[in-house]
Amino acid sequence: MKDLEGKSEEERKTTLGNRLFYKIEAVLAEDQKKFVPKIAGMLLDTELFQTEEVLKLLEDPKELKETVTEALEMIQEQTA
Repeated sequence: MKDLEGKSEEERKTTLGNRLFYKIEAVLAEDQKKFVPKIAGMLLDTELFQTEEVLKLLEDPKELKETVTEALEMIQEQTA
């Protein structure tokens, strides 16, 4: 994505985070929306995902839904 070129790591994370937030929110049920910031943070964690992987998630709704579902399951296991 051209708007990420030349940006610092922090600026790229902010840009990707903003895009992810709304896409994740659209995937989750109303009672799960409180987890959107946590899931977005997980997907932006450079130890877990590379920028290219996040970009792929933004372009592939099916893969995004699968990844969000996995992240939600992890969060729910931790809080149980």
